[in-house]
Amino acid sequence: MLFFVATYKAGDALLGGMVYPFWVDKGFSRVEIGLISSTLGSIFTILGALVGGHYTSKWGLKKALIVLGLFQAFSNLFYGIAALPWVSRYFVYVASIVESFTGGLGTASFITFLTALCKKEFSSTQHALFSTLFSFTMVFARSISGIGAKYLGYSTFFFLTFFVALLPILLVPRVFKKIRFEA
Repeated sequence: MLFFVATYKAGDALLGGMVYPFWVDKGFSRVEIGLISSTLGSIFTILGALVGGHYTSKWGLKKALIVLGLFQAFSNLFYGIAALPWVSRYFVYVASIVESFTGGLGTASFITFLTALCKKEFSSTQHALFSTLFSFTMVFARSISGIGAKYLGYSTFFFLTFFVALLPILLVPRVFKKIRFEA
């Protein structure tokens, strides 16, 4: 379960660590990066979180972690395609918006999962510990992402992050066999 908590957003973090350098290397201006990646990215992340929260409550936690996690993983493929040399640089806009929206989807179900793990009497401490574990993994993944992009190139690295993002999703059924959530 701790491995699942540590890795659920690792593929997203690996990708996220190289988004800004990728945009810069593709020749985008600071205005484009700020408008598309940051401003529209924030808006679409919030929209994704709202939609993800809706579907998490509608489907239940297990299904939401799987389905929304798959959307989150598949969005990394958009950056892999955007990094191919023959693809229009404007496809990066599409990749950014899709990645932001689906990142919000996955975050909604994951935060709900972390909250459900906590026992009521220890919720503050447990949530802090789970969040710390999750944050540590995010920082670590982002810190090593440059090495991967350097040696593999952007496109191959972004495609690899898709597979990294799939692995924790395979653990969802096992995690739910081991854990009983409070009502």
